[in-house]
Parts: sequence; structure tokens; C-alpha cells
Amino acid sequence: MSLAAGRTRAPRIAGGAALAGVLLLGGISWLGSGYVLNPPWYAGVSTDGTLPLVENESWNGADTDPARAFGIAFEDVAFAAEDGQTLRGWFVPPETPIDDRGSVILLVHGGGGDRRDYLRHVPLFHAAGWPVLLFDCREQGASDGKGIGVSFGVREHRDVSTAVAWLRNERGFARVGVLGTSQGGASVILAGARDPGIDAVIAENRFATIEELLEYGARDVPLPIRWPLVTAASWRTYGKSGTPHPIDVVGRIAPRPLLIMHGTADSVIHYTQSERLFAAAREPKSLWIAPDAEHTQIYDVHPGEYTRRVLAFFEPLRAASR
Repeated sequence: MSLAAGRTRAPRIAGGAALAGVLLLGGISWLGSGYVLNPPWYAGVSTDGTLPLVENESWNGADTDPARAFGIAFEDVAFAAEDGQTLRGWFVPPETPIDDRGSVILLVHGGGGDRRDYLRHVPLFHAAGWPVLLFDCREQGASDGKGIGVSFGVREHRDVSTAVAWLRNERGFARVGVLGTSQGGASVILAGARDPGIDAVIAENRFATIEELLEYGARDVPLPIRWPLVTAASWRTYGKSGTPHPIDVVGRIAPRPLLIMHGTADSVIHYTQSERLFAAAREPKSLWIAPDAEHTQIYDVHPGEYTRRVLAFFEPLRAASR
């Protein structure tokens, strides 16, 4: 082979190697983003309308239902999502009704979880006279799904609005407060920004943007892999759907009240994302940065203060009907 031919072939080899590297990195990023949409704790979709048997340490043993866990009566309910899939949940009436048919609280679980994310909270609302609805967003828990995984609020916030409409139209409630954790926290912000049927919003330990969530979650992954992974996962959720990020719309919740809560020990979503969301929100708003609380664990670390703040926040909904 002549020297000139060798010089011509070398750039081709280098170009082919570069292309192969790009394709390999792209494939890894695409597969990795699929892992994000189907995280290891995601139990998948129920095939028979019942809750899957899973172990979740954050539930602190409250993993059955209100009756078996606490001796509290409840009703199995079901209603249709906007795409026709069936959403399932529990409606729990209060111990002593205080505001009959006036106000109700909707509890929204985190990504890859189900209604049991808030099962251990049921006694505090039950004793305070609040009816609550816990339900599973599509693709999660006992609700229907197509096995495509979580979407970090993109599909789920529409399920929140569906549940709110069901409480108003089918159950006759005049005011609805929503409380969501993690992905559920993002979902209630997105829903509250577009749905006038929501009267008050509490968002726990949720992200400001999907990129920040993924960047923090993948902080130990080398940057050359982390950047395309985050980009692919972000596009497959928020970018592909055109859904705004929570920080882009949190200001639209006003003039309805907003409470943002986050634990300083959160290893999944850094609490500074809540501080940024709070700065972007409009009055009336409040912020509680809870010391030493891990992700979704504020109630477990500070049960008394959590109960006081949450009940005080929702009380004006009930007072409005008196």
C-alpha cells in the first residue's frame, strides 16, 4: 500500500471509529433512559386490578389497606382516565364528618409507587375529620396501563385532574385540596397550574425540572455518559410531550395557596430545588425545609410538625363552607 493511500484511509478509519463511538454512546443512553422510565422499584402494571405485592421500606409497614393497617373503613373506587384506562383507588371517609360534602383531600403517590405511599398518613386525616382519596396513576399500582413506565408527571398530572373531576362531579365535593410526593409533587404542581378545580396544593420533595432530577440522581455517572443519558430521558418524557417543567408553571397556581415541603437529607432530589420552586411561585405560598428528613420521609421524622402544618394549611378549605 502506497503512503498516499495510507493517508487517505486513516481519516476514514478514524471517522468510522468516531461514528461507532457515537452510536454506542447513543445506544447506551437510550437503554439507560429506559431504565429511568422503568426504575428498579417500579412494580409495573397490575394484570388483575389488585395492588402488586411489593416491599417498600418508606411505607414503614403500612402496605395493605386502611382496614387491615389501621382498622379504618374505606371504599374501593374506580374511574376512567382521559384515554379510557381505568384508575383505581380508595376513598376513605372521616371518623367524624366536619364538612359534609364540602371539602376533600386527594393524595398523589410518587413515581413507580402506588396509593400506599400515603397509607400511613390516613389516620391523621381520618381523625381530623377529612375525607381522602388515594389512587394509583396509570401505569402504576392497580390502575390500567400499557407497560410503558412512569413519566415523572407528564401523564400523571392529567390523572390528578381526572381524580379531581371525579370527586367534584361524582361525589359532589365543592373544594379539593391536593397533596403529592416526589413525582406526585410534580404532578400536583402541573395539575394545579392548569386546573381551576384544584383549590390548594401541597408538594413534597419534588423536582424543579426533570434535568435537575436526573442530573442529581446520576451524579456519580461520568459526565460523557451522564449528559446524553439525561438528555435522552428528558426528551422521552417532557421534551417529547411538550409538557412544561414544574418551575415553569408553579407561578400559575396563585391565587390558590401553595405549600412546598422538602427534607434536607433527601438523597434523591436535593432540597435546593424546592427553594428554587418557592422563589418562582407567587403568593400565597409557604416553604418548610425539614431538617434531617430523607426522600418522602418528612412525616416519619417530624410527625407532629407535619400534621400541624398540613392540617393548618388545608383548614381554610373547610372553613370556607361554614
